[in-house]
Amino acid sequence: GRTGVPAGLAEERRAKGILTQGAALVAGLVLAAARRGVDLCTGQRMGELIEEDGAVRGVVVHTAEGERVALRSRRAVVLASGGFEWNPALRSDFLPRVPALPVSPPGNEGDGLRLAMRAGARIAGMSEAWWTAAIAVPGQTYDDRPMTRNAVRELAFPGSILVNAAGHRFADEASSYNDLGKAFLAFDQQRHTFPNARAWLITDSAFRRQYPIAGLAPGTPTPSWIPTHSDLGGLAALAGIDPLNLTATVSTFNTHARNGVDPQFERGHNPHDRYNGDGGHQPNPCLGPITTPPFHAVPVTLGINGTKGGVVTDHLGRVLGSSGNPLPGLLACGNVAQSLMGPGYAGSGASLGPALTAAMTVGGEAARQLPAPRT
Repeated sequence: GRTGVPAGLAEERRAKGILTQGAALVAGLVLAAARRGVDLCTGQRMGELIEEDGAVRGVVVHTAEGERVALRSRRAVVLASGGFEWNPALRSDFLPRVPALPVSPPGNEGDGLRLAMRAGARIAGMSEAWWTAAIAVPGQTYDDRPMTRNAVRELAFPGSILVNAAGHRFADEASSYNDLGKAFLAFDQQRHTFPNARAWLITDSAFRRQYPIAGLAPGTPTPSWIPTHSDLGGLAALAGIDPLNLTATVSTFNTHARNGVDPQFERGHNPHDRYNGDGGHQPNPCLGPITTPPFHAVPVTLGINGTKGGVVTDHLGRVLGSSGNPLPGLLACGNVAQSLMGPGYAGSGASLGPALTAAMTVGGEAARQLPAPRT
């Protein structure tokens, strides 16, 4: 909720297991599957596709006990296995060489993509991803892997800026997560470096008292992994930021923020920015000075919500081969398939909306391919 959720209501929803957003969509999918007698096999990994007579007829899975089990289909196999952002080899092969942390479930290792490529599938868009700014909180895990949090509203609230190691701002912090993430990919041809690969969210104690950061509730003690100091020069020394540039950057930003303008990047000058800002703050919901010590430098890195590249499908969700013809028996939807967004981001739901639509189409095509039931 944009105005916050009362603590009592939040606890009640936790106790009842009420879910929202992506978790709620998955819960609905699991419930629908259970009502239809679908078996969900967890802890098993796809090994290879079963191909017979020039068509995909099933898949071999590896169980947690080390067994190989062949699952045969009546007509179609659907790949809906996510992207490859947790696969270091595939990331090294296809994505820009900027250090990045996946924000998605650790199971997204590109298994479906690997199997489809082995079957002769055509791939496209492999250098694109759903980029974001991200914050890794030490000690937090997700499925026993290090957890990284998507950073959005922390960067849009008034009283914060994002700077690189040189102490300079490099983007409109409140812009869409995909566009902001691309700013981390900027390449300095003279120095042959990615100058924005290391970044910090600079805030002050007033910000910490009022707004959350990476799951840290407002007003709670600032953890030791966030550099903190009574002055900006000392903060820069702790974090490894150029102290003179950081001080000058904050001073210039403060002057403009008091007037509600950002002549450098126009932060807060469009509906998207203002939506994620503080609607009760004037004159600009995204701009406020950074003046109240102690000051904080939250480490921020490039994050990946998911990859956009994948197998090429037609309008029915059929996986296409290198010749451009469908591979019989193989369908795909979601991030295992090439995103229709290309390098862009249309707004909230730009990944889930097309994925749900493609899944509905693929479901219809899979049902159409099934043989008629016996009478």
